[in-house]
Amino acid sequence: MGQDTLDKVRVSAGTASVLGLSRIASFDEPTSAYVMIGERCAHDCAFCAQARSSAAPGGQLSRVTWPEFSAHDLARALGAAAGAGRVQRACAQVVGAPGAFEKSIVAVRLLRSAVGSCVPVSVSFSATARIEHVEALMDAGAERVALPIDACNEQLYRDIKGGHDISRALGLIGECARRFPGRVSTHLIVGLGETEEEVVSLAASMYQQGVTVGLFAFTPLPGTRLAKRQPPGLNPYRRIQLCCYLLKRAFLGQAAGGPPSFQFSSGRLRGISLPRPVDGMAALWGDAFRTSGCPGCNRPYYNERPGQIPYNYPRPLTPAEIADAVAMALDGVELAATGPGSFGLAHSEPAGSDEGGSAR
Repeated sequence: MGQDTLDKVRVSAGTASVLGLSRIASFDEPTSAYVMIGERCAHDCAFCAQARSSAAPGGQLSRVTWPEFSAHDLARALGAAAGAGRVQRACAQVVGAPGAFEKSIVAVRLLRSAVGSCVPVSVSFSATARIEHVEALMDAGAERVALPIDACNEQLYRDIKGGHDISRALGLIGECARRFPGRVSTHLIVGLGETEEEVVSLAASMYQQGVTVGLFAFTPLPGTRLAKRQPPGLNPYRRIQLCCYLLKRAFLGQAAGGPPSFQFSSGRLRGISLPRPVDGMAALWGDAFRTSGCPGCNRPYYNERPGQIPYNYPRPLTPAEIADAVAMALDGVELAATGPGSFGLAHSEPAGSDEGGSAR
């Protein structure tokens, strides 16, 4: 197969079911159509099934399987699903194999041709790219491009992302955000060894630049270098979700009175100060615990098996689920209203934190 054509394309198992290409039993269907371009990456991210050193099956990304179909059958089924309103977005997940950029251009054109003007097309591409790559993807029809950071501090980024430099990735994201406002996303993975404060601080920087943030929970996968690492606890994940939600609303102008401020002890969230009264607000925070990232993306079962409590709910939460999630998020956290102010991260000396500030 040449780099200027796509004969076969992998799609997520849930996408294949929604498009009528196969059938699987599922409680929650994906609202985006996900395709994977390339296989067996040239990079060596320690958590990834597609990493260079990974022994995981070739048709796997995160804990999702990706069966292969002809590009013709995919385009036909995707066009019908988009026209019928069964998908809200088409997303190409690009694996950094040789020829990945050229194939991703072809894939974007294929997806754009299939869905027409019905739904937007997005691409998840390596943050080691150049801005010319991002521009070309957008010229080919991508409404937005995601450049994943994944690891939330410099040392983790170097260790887990195969020796790459986080400053280069952050520089590319910042440049793209200025050049293509409102069209850039990134991904942050919780549970790689970072603190809650590091995730929130990095997310705040992204929101301040107009970059959309998608939160993911680390998922151990057999065959990867981090196969034996434990996933993060739900309580720290809920705290990070709530902080990111409050930041997003503030920087998008959806929250009255300005941004929140956060207080941390040993990297662990201990306080949230909001510029408005907090009575009754918790009941409105259900969206904080839903899948974050590109609009129209819900990624069901990306980080957990069906039947488990989701890290990221792929649907609206019930009142009981909201109450449980808020209780987890606010466990050991002081919530206060301080009046209009400016965003800040307040630090304090270690105080015998029961969780040590780690999001693990």
